[in-house]
Amino acid sequence: MTSSTGRTRRQILSDLAVALLLPTPRVWSASSELSRNPVKITRFEIHKATLRWRDLVFLEVHTDSGLVGLGEATLETRADMVEQGLRWLEDGFTGRDPSGPEDHWNRAYYQFSRWRNGPVAMSALSAVDMALWDLEGKRLGVPV
Repeated sequence: MTSSTGRTRRQILSDLAVALLLPTPRVWSASSELSRNPVKITRFEIHKATLRWRDLVFLEVHTDSGLVGLGEATLETRADMVEQGLRWLEDGFTGRDPSGPEDHWNRAYYQFSRWRNGPVAMSALSAVDMALWDLEGKRLGVPV
């Protein structure tokens, strides 16, 4: 049976159930504020620690808004090399808006150097990617 709108009772009830019972998606209304007050990456802070036989490398990406994104770049026996890789990447990220982690990854991977493979470069880039996703979640108020 169809109604005067040409829709079946099942379609109307389904739409009504969705509208009343399911939570509506959260729309972040502060998107206009982001364009007025863009966030900028100010610096990388690298922390190294050794636990037993394992060298750990952690990255903090700091922004001018006070948000800090965390990433991890552990590569056993190569902590110093990964640290230098992160220092090299820092210049390409400082002063940029951290939003859009995929664009940052593509830019770093394809445009920073033609030497873009190997565990050191990929570990450093991976830490930056994790930190940018962490920042994105914190900016939007959602878990990552």
